[in-house]
Order: sequence, then C-alpha cells, then structure tokens
Amino acid sequence: MTREVVRQVTPALVAGVAAGLRERTEIELADGAKGELFEFGEGGSASTVVLTRVRSSVAFIPALACRDRAAIAGRPAELPAERWEETDLESGAFNRRYLLLSLTGQDPGLLRELFSPSLIAWLERDPPSGFSFELNEGFLTVALPGRLTEVERGRLVSLASDVSTRIEAEIAEEGDASLDVFEEPEEMRGIERGLADVGFEDPPESVQDAIAAAKARAGRKPASLLRALRTAAIAVAVAGTPAFVFVGPAAGVASALLIGLPALYVGWLVSRASYRWGVISPDRLGLEAWTRGYAESRGLALEDRWRFHGSNKDLPMPGFCDHVLAGTIPGSGGISGEVLFVGDAAEMRATGQEIAFVSDRPLAASAILVEAAGDLPESAANVDLPEEYRIEIRGRQILVWRPVQGNLLRTAAGTDRFCERAATVARDALEAGSRAKANPKPVVDP
Repeated sequence: MTREVVRQVTPALVAGVAAGLRERTEIELADGAKGELFEFGEGGSASTVVLTRVRSSVAFIPALACRDRAAIAGRPAELPAERWEETDLESGAFNRRYLLLSLTGQDPGLLRELFSPSLIAWLERDPPSGFSFELNEGFLTVALPGRLTEVERGRLVSLASDVSTRIEAEIAEEGDASLDVFEEPEEMRGIERGLADVGFEDPPESVQDAIAAAKARAGRKPASLLRALRTAAIAVAVAGTPAFVFVGPAAGVASALLIGLPALYVGWLVSRASYRWGVISPDRLGLEAWTRGYAESRGLALEDRWRFHGSNKDLPMPGFCDHVLAGTIPGSGGISGEVLFVGDAAEMRATGQEIAFVSDRPLAASAILVEAAGDLPESAANVDLPEEYRIEIRGRQILVWRPVQGNLLRTAAGTDRFCERAATVARDALEAGSRAKANPKPVVDP
C-alpha cells in the first residue's frame, strides 16, 4: 500500500482511502478531459475508481450519488446542515438496481431531466454489476468493486466518459441560470434566525471574532447550560460515588468538586460549540455574520452564489464560492466587479465533517472578478503577479485569486489588502489588453 495523499472528495474515495491505496494512474477521458484512476484495497474491500471533473455542475447538482444497491450498503455521510433524499424514477428495474440520492434543495425537475429515459436504459443495460457514480462540488467519481483487468479498466474509463458527457450535456441546456439552480431555504432560515438572536451591532473585524460572539450567545442558552450540568453530574457520579462509599463523605465531596467543576466547564464549551440555530452552527453563523458585516461596511451587495456559478459555468474557479459580493472593489480606485470568497474543501461533505482538518494545502481562496468592455487577448494575462497570486482570462472576464488557509481565518484588513492588490493586477491586465488591441501583431503571409 502507498502513502500518497488522495483528496477524499467523494464517498467512494473516502471508502477507498480507508481500504488503502494500491495504485494511482493519470488518465485521459474520451472527450479529452483529464482524470485519475485509483486502485484501492484487497480482497472484499478492493475497488477501482475513476476521478474527473464536471465543473459546470456545481450550481445545479452540488452532490449526487447513484449506487448499485448490491455493491454499496448504506448512505453517504451527511453534514449537519444537509440531508440526502432518495429519488425513485419511473423505471422499476432502475430503482431495484440503484439507490439515487441527492441533497435536499435539489430541483427535482433537473434531476429527472438528467436521468432521461435514454440514460436510465443505458444504466440498466451497459454498466457491469456493482457500477456506481458520485458527484460532489464538480468532482465526479465512477467506481466498480474489485481489482480490474486492463480491459476492464479501459471499460471503466469509457463509462466515466459517458457519465461525464451526459451530465455536461444536460447542464449545457440550462441557459437561464435562475431556473434550476440549487436552493438552501433551511440554511437561510437558520442564518437569519441566528443573526437576529446574536445581534451583531458592529461589523466584526474577523471571522474568529464573529464566531466568538456566536459561541458566547450559544453558551447562555438554557439548552447549553443544562447539557453542561448533565455532563458534570455524570462525571461527579462516576468519580465521586466510589470515593464516598469506600473512603468517606469528605473524600466523596472532594472528589466531586475536583472532577465536577472541570467537567462542568468542558461540558459548557462542548455544548456551546455544538449548539444550532436550526441547522446552523456557531462557526457557520460567525462566517455569515462577518461576511455580511464586511459587505455592508464596504458598500457591497451579497449575491446568490448558486446563480453566480450558474451564470459562470465555464469560469475556471479555484473551488466553490461560499459568498459573492458585488459592487466597487475595495481599494480599487473605482473598479466594479465581484469579490469572491471561495471554498475548496469538498472533503467536508464527503466525510460529513463541518470543518476540514487538512494541513497539506490551502482550503480556500480569495478572488475578484472583473469584466472588460470586450474580449481580451490571452496575452493580457502576462502581467506581474504578487507572490501566490494567479490570473485567468476568459473572454472579457478577468479572475484574480490567491489561496488562503481557510474561510474561518478571514479578517477585514487582510481582505482589503487582497482586494487592493488583486485590483492592481486586474487593472494591469486591462491595460495590457488595450495595448495588444491597439498594436496587433502583424500576420505573416507564408
């Protein structure tokens, strides 16, 4: 078994990594897309998985699992704020063979359009027994149990190409981004409820300041206090009773105080951290509070992140936007565009963990998106970049971004510095594009 780091971006990869990585190979799908093929485990735990990207899917189908019921038992892990829902299609044969799951909030019409009669018939007929595929934040995995022969591996890559192409084709038909983008009403209700409850009067300077305020409010809730008292009572009963019985009352009281007070404090810390406004944790509420405070204090408007991704399906983003703020970019000298707070931790949904514990790479990015008056030449990207900054040019769009360690570490001052530097890069790209248009290279007639 090798010890390479594999991003566990879908449940199939989570299970595979747990079984142990045996082999990892770079591949190319039929449509030219890049991917990787993994072989995991031995014996009954063995599986072969192809990983590729379907970036355009993130606004419409953030997560999906189509599992062979006989090969994979149970459901994927769930984030505290999300729920998997089962969908039965019109085909009894499909429903008997596959378990189809998507997140609550998924547009059922789009899901049924994706699983068209032709796709259902293909899934019933072509893939071998055990075939499953999963989609999470634009990452697509297709999997088969066991170790495969060279011919079978080629067949799995072909199946991955078919699934990817079918998803891409369906998403391409979503011309109006406002129709079938994903919705999260339960989360939005929890956020509004929490913001009103905590009552942030001034914009917090950092996300950590906002989280601290949210946890302080959660710690004063009767439910948190009762849970802490219950934890302390259990600790006292476990530690104090034997001392009382076998040593005496004084020893019992001393043991109760020695164990009970620390247990009360620890129980209180755990209780306030696990408190929920609906499905919203203090960490998530703090992030939302800081973002809204930052937006309001800088004259920016909070936009729907799903519609943003739906309108920018082909933009090479460094992850999925947690927030999109539109208006004049801070420190830019008047440049209009969007400030983007981007997350790159699909592992959280795949593992059901609200916070990703990863130290080998950044888990987020800050970005700005600016539009020129017309299409820009590729040479417009040839500008000086500050350390770790990157630029992408797509038509008239300029995307400037840099990785950050995580969204929960954002500060207002740090975001202002990023916006100012990124705006300078965007301005240089606009000027480079204008110069290239004014002085086009002569075409040499061979």
